[in-house]
Amino acid sequence: MQHVKMKQVKTRKPALILLFCLLVFSLKSFPQQEYNTYLPENLNDSLRPKSFSASLANNNFLKNNEYFGSFTEGFTYIGSILQPEITYAFTGNASLTAGWFVKYYYGLEKINRSIPVIRFNYQFMPGCRVIFGQLSGQLNHKLIEPIYSFDNYFVRNPEYGLQLLVDKHIINADVWLSWEHFLMPGDPEQEQIAGGINLTCNFLNRNLFFAAAKFQSTIYHFGGQVDISDLPMSTRTNLAPGLELGYEPKNRMINRIKLSGWWVQALDLSPTPMLRYSKGYGIYTQAAAENRFATLIAAWWHANSYFSPLADHLFQSVSEVNPGYTEKLRDLLNVKLLLSQNIAPGVKAGLKFESYYDLRNNRMDFSYGANILAQANWGHKKAR
Repeated sequence: MQHVKMKQVKTRKPALILLFCLLVFSLKSFPQQEYNTYLPENLNDSLRPKSFSASLANNNFLKNNEYFGSFTEGFTYIGSILQPEITYAFTGNASLTAGWFVKYYYGLEKINRSIPVIRFNYQFMPGCRVIFGQLSGQLNHKLIEPIYSFDNYFVRNPEYGLQLLVDKHIINADVWLSWEHFLMPGDPEQEQIAGGINLTCNFLNRNLFFAAAKFQSTIYHFGGQVDISDLPMSTRTNLAPGLELGYEPKNRMINRIKLSGWWVQALDLSPTPMLRYSKGYGIYTQAAAENRFATLIAAWWHANSYFSPLADHLFQSVSEVNPGYTEKLRDLLNVKLLLSQNIAPGVKAGLKFESYYDLRNNRMDFSYGANILAQANWGHKKAR
């Protein structure tokens, strides 16, 4: 996986930045999911039939990765994303959206990415929706970190393709196919297609306890028949069945506790494998506690010959920095502290600190970040 990387300035002043952010969060906060402050509100159910509506979403972000190991480089993302759009609702179930996506990294003399966005949204039955065009992608997929990196939000945004979303009874599903590079005849680069699935079956929700069976998978393909690239076709996939258990004590100290475990399989389905490993596996266990002020997550990752086309190389047995460097066995302890807050109507802010301790190499990598997401809407139904 290739990243658009910004040169990192090693100022070594994370304490000052964190102190400033903590002052911002001194007011009342609210419990959150891991990616809550990066996800705009879903407005599909508030459209007025046969009318136009408009929205404006802006995310201002900082994420500083202090990574010094042999698998990936440390770098900093700091910038803004802006997306204005107009939507026409044919009915309450079908709408067409057109807008523009702009991403700017601070310190550059030009915009990093500026492209149109088009999205057709159709709810063909209650709880079942199809999206054609710009997907509800990246962090909206809610995949575990060993198969999907948080930083995809910065380097793969936006996603385009076809997506099925299901939220019906005890089933939640997200199935998508994303075209990352469209192939033209004589193109020197290969066609690039990504896809995945996130399936949840909530089979228990009783007396403050809940439980869910989960399955997640990603696949990435380099190929095509009309390009002039000399690279061989490549297809790699990850499969991750899992189980989540939870308890909601609903007291002031802790609102929710979650435990989850995953078996993660890595497979290289390429006719001509390019990696040292053709298959591998990982075990990912996670514990999380939430209250109205913060979310604390602790996780352990054990891997054997593991690789993933869309995940951060911190979790992998193959290096992004040096393709010839590998470590068959990996063991990481990961701790995250997340804070979030509504600071105004339509505006929410987030603060996060993450540490990754490599047990086998006795090394600590970490990252910290903050963001402010603002969203304004016109012409939608008022919330009841």
